[in-house]
Amino acid sequence: MQESYDIIGFDTRGVGHSDPASCGSPPTRTTSATSPYAVDDAAVLRTAEVAREVAQRCAANDRNGHLRHVTTANVARDMDRIRAALGEERASFLGFS
Repeated sequence: MQESYDIIGFDTRGVGHSDPASCGSPPTRTTSATSPYAVDDAAVLRTAEVAREVAQRCAANDRNGHLRHVTTANVARDMDRIRAALGEERASFLGFS
């Protein structure tokens, strides 16, 4: 089945080897503040508050102006450019986060 696919890899904007957008704090501060799965309404509210704080900190520390380019829409456009460069009408995507 692999013969029918062009398998490539790319770093989405702001992660991996791409130019990172800095939020001004170590990644552990962001990820350790909440559980990966909100178990109740209170956990959802805590997670939303942490996300809001992180977003505000990121915006305040975006000294190089990269944050405005790290969007889902831009990553989708990047993927579409890859698809077009491969000369394909459609592309499949497998992502990990």
